[in-house]
Amino acid sequence: MDGGDVSRVKGIVYKTEEGYKQTAPREPIENLDTIEFPCYEGFDVDKYLDDQNLGHTYYTYYTDRPRIMPMTLARSCPYQCKFCFHPVGNRYRVRSLDNFFAELDVLIEKYQLNGILILDELFSASVEKIYEFCKRIRPYNIHWLVQMRVDIISEDLLRMMKEAGCFTISYGLESFSKTVLKNMRKHIEPADIERALQITYEVGIDIQGNFIFGDELEDKHTIYETLSWWFRHPMYAINLALIETYPGSGYYEECVKNGKIVDVKEFIRRGAYVINLTQLSDVEYNRLAVLFNILYWYYNKNVGKMLELYEDEEGRITFVTQCVHCGAVNKYVGIDGQIFSRGKFQLGCRQCNHRNAFFSVVREELPHFEEMEYLCRMLAEANNEHDFHLAMDTVTGMYSYLEKI
Repeated sequence: MDGGDVSRVKGIVYKTEEGYKQTAPREPIENLDTIEFPCYEGFDVDKYLDDQNLGHTYYTYYTDRPRIMPMTLARSCPYQCKFCFHPVGNRYRVRSLDNFFAELDVLIEKYQLNGILILDELFSASVEKIYEFCKRIRPYNIHWLVQMRVDIISEDLLRMMKEAGCFTISYGLESFSKTVLKNMRKHIEPADIERALQITYEVGIDIQGNFIFGDELEDKHTIYETLSWWFRHPMYAINLALIETYPGSGYYEECVKNGKIVDVKEFIRRGAYVINLTQLSDVEYNRLAVLFNILYWYYNKNVGKMLELYEDEEGRITFVTQCVHCGAVNKYVGIDGQIFSRGKFQLGCRQCNHRNAFFSVVREELPHFEEMEYLCRMLAEANNEHDFHLAMDTVTGMYSYLEKI
């Protein structure tokens, strides 16, 4: 209201003579169907879609001429994992399918989409709703990707999703240690992860997933549990990273409470969210980040074969590859040439749908490649936990030494 008291408006920050003030949180919108569809006028969306091509982002590999936009079916998530924060409130709310597909009809008619990114924190907590979604989206003949939990997966469900156009599932994995998963409040078991990834791989849906290290209960044993499993299952191409303590997450709240984060404003201003929450020494903890980088460059088992790279008569860059998973030959026409300046990138196979890593440098010509590849192999083939950690210390120690000479 014009000239009213802004302090009564919930969910805002406003400036006063004494400084900035924040009002009480606004209640979540319960009925998402009451929200108008996003208006993209003035954002030059047609140009954004026309300019999309292979290599801009990983998930555009499904066609030489991608036209893909984000959508949401739900807000928030019913789970409270400690590493996560919910920017749209803590209450899980879902749109009706009628409302979702009405918006999709508008987007397809206006922008001629051939792909959608369903960016929900959790695609659906209801298996029945996923089946209904698949039945309704299948006639659109459109590609789509989602984020899901591993504990609801079945072969029948995934086959239905693939037939309906799903080409990528991003799974919340986080760890293969039962101890860490429990402390994270994930409410899943390592067996759920193993089963879901095996079925997804066999069905032929691309897997996106991360193992994130650094929970409060992370120690040498839990690191071994996760990494030893990762080494035995390279085909899933699970990313390795350290936990980032984002403001609003459970880890963040505990760090503020126990004094690991003293100056909240400075912490947020710096934007450096990686904190050693573990019982590991800082030296041991920092070695993990070094190790993950080493493994990607020197021990990557998902490297596709580069067969041809040329520019056609129309000036389009064509990239021909052979899939490391199924052996199929893929021809990507119109790929963004800048992708080759990144050093490393990924493309999905259009036959089996699994990821291939590519390097725009010759890995064998990297400094000390033979020595580092051998040491990584020794780590992967360690017969027990003692040998594993000995090899891990050797890999990271040797890398640091070689970097100095």
